[in-house]
Amino acid sequence: MKKVIVLLPQAGSYVAGEHELENILRQRLASEPLLGEHYELVFTSRQEARPLLPEASIVVCGMLPDDAYDALGKVEWVAFWSAGLDGKAHPALLERGVRISGANGVHGPNIADHVMMWMLMFTRRLDFYLPAQWRGEWARGGAGAMPTELEGQTLGIVGYGHIGEALCTRARAAGMKVLGIKKNPARGVQHTMPDFLGGMEALDMLLEQSNHVCLALPATAETSRLMNLPRLQKMQQGAYLYNVGRGSAIDEQAIVQVLQDGHLGGAGLDVFEQEPLSADSPLWKLPNVWITPHVSGVTPHYYKRFADLFIADLHRFHAGADPENTYNPSLGY
Repeated sequence: MKKVIVLLPQAGSYVAGEHELENILRQRLASEPLLGEHYELVFTSRQEARPLLPEASIVVCGMLPDDAYDALGKVEWVAFWSAGLDGKAHPALLERGVRISGANGVHGPNIADHVMMWMLMFTRRLDFYLPAQWRGEWARGGAGAMPTELEGQTLGIVGYGHIGEALCTRARAAGMKVLGIKKNPARGVQHTMPDFLGGMEALDMLLEQSNHVCLALPATAETSRLMNLPRLQKMQQGAYLYNVGRGSAIDEQAIVQVLQDGHLGGAGLDVFEQEPLSADSPLWKLPNVWITPHVSGVTPHYYKRFADLFIADLHRFHAGADPENTYNPSLGY
């Protein structure tokens, strides 16, 4: 019987309760007789994991401790419950040919809701009405703060994966046109096709035609500061930019410039080049910016969704196939 060592989330994790993942995985494996006969779940804290790791065939974790790599004597697969694998696909694992997988797909509904929140806040002009409320002012604003609507507007999604599909479904319900870009559009989509789907060569077109642009990109050399000053200036006058992928995709000095000079109408930012965002960053004080502290992925359904993905991947692993979300070193995700 192969051992699956699960490094439990630390107490006080903002994603879910400390033992929620343990309870869900035990229940899911118990409902899978085939897998239950061949795999034993062993739960431990990161601090107490090292003595158990030499016998592990599979490790499930959010992050491996720095001293874990030389203890992984038999490991065949490391399954991270995070979607982004930047900083986690360690050379010590890659050199040994260990399978590495992430939880791509676990974030779709919650992050899509987060972006819809921002779009509605800007469109219905809460950037004007909330500060007025805090000042105790009955300020209707006139033409300078006139609410509009999403109906008939265009949303561009850069990085059209699970998050993009969930966001497209919601945007379509609001009457929006949706343009999507992904690295390999020939692979198609799983569920929801946008009105346009293209490769990165279509980025400038998307920026020029979209009222709202959402970035849902991994951190790679190709995406680093993709949204530099020239690209930000290609966006429509008064358009809005949202980032829920990785902060490295935006040149922060450049976005401050286009927000201050009025070229962009506003931005919703959940991720940043350096986190936490420095207290002296100009972004904090810009009136047309909504900032959240990397929480768009938080949901009470997180570990249930991850458990479903992991059990499906465990079936693939048992059959000799790679997990669905296997890390590809050539792509960087």
